[in-house]
Formats: sequence, structure tokens, C-alpha cells
Amino acid sequence: KNNNVKYHPDSLKNKSVYNKSKEKSDDLHSIREAIKMDIEKKGVKEAFNKLEKIDPLYAKKISPNDLRRIIRALEVYEITGLPFSSFQDKWVERKSIYNCSFFGIIKDKKNLHDDIKKRVDLMLERGLVEEVELLVEKGYGNFPSLTQAVGYKEVLCYIKGEISLGECREMIIKNTRKLAKKQMTWFKADPRIKWIRVENYDNILTLVNDIIEISWIELKNEKN
Repeated sequence: KNNNVKYHPDSLKNKSVYNKSKEKSDDLHSIREAIKMDIEKKGVKEAFNKLEKIDPLYAKKISPNDLRRIIRALEVYEITGLPFSSFQDKWVERKSIYNCSFFGIIKDKKNLHDDIKKRVDLMLERGLVEEVELLVEKGYGNFPSLTQAVGYKEVLCYIKGEISLGECREMIIKNTRKLAKKQMTWFKADPRIKWIRVENYDNILTLVNDIIEISWIELKNEKN
């Protein structure tokens, strides 16, 4: 990444698209901030009571103190006018406007865990600790995106002297495994995804070729 490279909206071919996108983003941000301000004034209990009225199904699934999920559910309702629960568990009904295929890459659990260890070690070698220290120096130390993100939050604990570097490494590995398991559970609920096991391939080119072939066959079947 080159920090000296700066992008400006004037460089976009279609500024109207950029402006509309920015306006939409600003609107969403305003809705979220309004919800947060309301919670600061009235408390999380009042927000949860509101959620129970507009979306009782989702309210039963979460804790009355789960601020992040409460805000998200209220935000979705404000934007769409529909309860958050209406968007869940409906993978089968989802249809894309494009002719597309979905593929998931899966590997043996032991191999996955080994790769996670290697990735964490590489992140630390390439300056993860220094990166977090720099973000803290710039005033981002208390940002949720930093205090909740796997990798960053553990390093924050190390920087504060709460754990050793070795303990930090082990925590990142452990939490990354949990995240991977959670993501796999989420994607396996989507019946559109065709899973390909990497252990069946000697190289990435063969794997990509099979994906292209499967996609091509599906496309021809749809036309017929």
C-alpha cells in the first residue's frame, strides 16, 4: 500500500454515481448516529423495548444488553421498514439478477489451523504490533473497529501490558479459529454455494479451471 497515493472523486468517470453513493452513505450514517444518540439519552433498555415491539422474533434471539445487535436491528428497520428477522433464514429465496455461481473453498481442519498459525506469525513479523501502536498514537485506540477486531484487540492488550507477546499470539490464533468456524457455519447455511476441497488439488490453476468448467456447464444447462 502506498500512503502517498491519494484518490479524489474528480478522478472518477461518473461523478454523479459517486455523489449519489456518498449521499446514501451519509444518510445511513445519520440514521445510525440518531439511534445511538437516542440510546445515550434513554438507555439501552428503552431501545430493546422498542425492538421487542417492532421485531419480537429477533428480540428473543439476543440479549437485552447486546447494544451492537440492537442498533443494527433498529437501523435495518428504519431503512427498510421491515423487521430484521425477515431477512434471516431465507437463503433459498434469494435470487440474483445475474447468471452466477457461488463457490466455497474448504480444507481439512488441521490444515486450516496450521494455516491460521502461519498467518498470525506472518502478521506479527510484518509489523502488526507497530501498526496498532501507530493507530493508538493517532487517537484510534478506543474505536470499536480496533477494540473488537481479531488481531487488533489482542495486540491492544499486549500494548497495555495486560498480556505477554506470546500470550497475545496464542489469543489471536484462538480467536481467529473461532471466527473461521463462525464464518463457515454462516456460509454452509447458503445452499447456493458449491464447496470445493483444496486437498483434492495439486495447484491453484487446476482448481480455478474446475470452477470455470462447472460454471460453464451450469450456464449451458440454464440456457437449455
